[in-house]
Amino acid sequence: HLEQKNVVFKINGSENPSYDKCVLFNDRLLVPATVFEKVGCKVNFDENTYVATFSKDGVILEIMPNLIGMRKNQQSGFYVPLEVCARFIDDALYVPVRAVANELNLRICWDQATRTVELNN
Repeated sequence: HLEQKNVVFKINGSENPSYDKCVLFNDRLLVPATVFEKVGCKVNFDENTYVATFSKDGVILEIMPNLIGMRKNQQSGFYVPLEVCARFIDDALYVPVRAVANELNLRICWDQATRTVELNN
């Protein structure tokens, strides 16, 4: 069950309405993949292989939409299970923010009182 949520999404302390395009799926927050560019990640989607790649500080994640898992550090790495899969919504790839942030060693916080997610590098 996919639903738009009124969530404030901050990146490195800054608020921007374009960041707030979050959706909730099975109680997990999904955000546009491009959000991770704002914290220094290189984000790429290869339409031929249908793989999104996120890289930062030597860590490489590969995510295929609609699969419950992501590959970390390619051949020498391992698979990381996801509680919810990445998916396309209105032609944009949305990914589970906490799972991707944790694997890229980014800090992520949730404030229930203000319904605010903050992603920091």
